[in-house]
Amino acid sequence: MKQQQLKEYLEQLRAAVASVEASEQDKQHLSEVIAAIESRMNDAVVVDDGLVIQLERLMAGFERDHPRLAAIINNVILSLGNMGV
Repeated sequence: MKQQQLKEYLEQLRAAVASVEASEQDKQHLSEVIAAIESRMNDAVVVDDGLVIQLERLMAGFERDHPRLAAIINNVILSLGNMGV
């Protein structure tokens, strides 16, 4: 159940990234983090703290101009925390 919720948040985040007006560099970085999390989930490898830290930094950068995107990133972080990451 927790992993399914995380997958839903990642799908929401991927859709939000596609539609947000942000720098291509920020969008690319966020897309890479999403892909890394998805890859590790599919391989049953635990997501490391480094990815969570990257998400936290990205969230901080998006908070002011893109609060919806920041909220989705926060949901991903919380979901990972609930999974023990």
